[in-house]
Amino acid sequence: REEVTEVLHIAHAGLHFLVAVGWSRQIWLWHDPQLGGGGRAVGDRAAARPRVLEGHTDDILCARFVEPRWLATGSYDGEVCIWDLQHMILKRRLAPLGGAALGASPQAATMARGRGSAGKGGV
Repeated sequence: REEVTEVLHIAHAGLHFLVAVGWSRQIWLWHDPQLGGGGRAVGDRAAARPRVLEGHTDDILCARFVEPRWLATGSYDGEVCIWDLQHMILKRRLAPLGGAALGASPQAATMARGRGSAGKGGV
């Protein structure tokens, strides 16, 4: 199952990606050499292979870039994942509304309940 549900273009502070998410439950990131400067040529096989991030347990329906380096993705089961694009890791996992946060930090639990924010520039 590889249907795509969202495509984003990210060009911010050294991050230059085309991003696609969908029913595969994966996030595909292609480096965009046209904006990244110093990237590989478009015809280069290595540039054509995406970086794949995994962490969702259901189909990913949406994605949004949040400056300075965060990607928020939402899945069919209501889970929201926050990804650190600078380090290419899953940073926080937020449970669907009404559920407990699955992330380890107190900030993630507070955000999942809708009672606060993690502060400036953080997640």
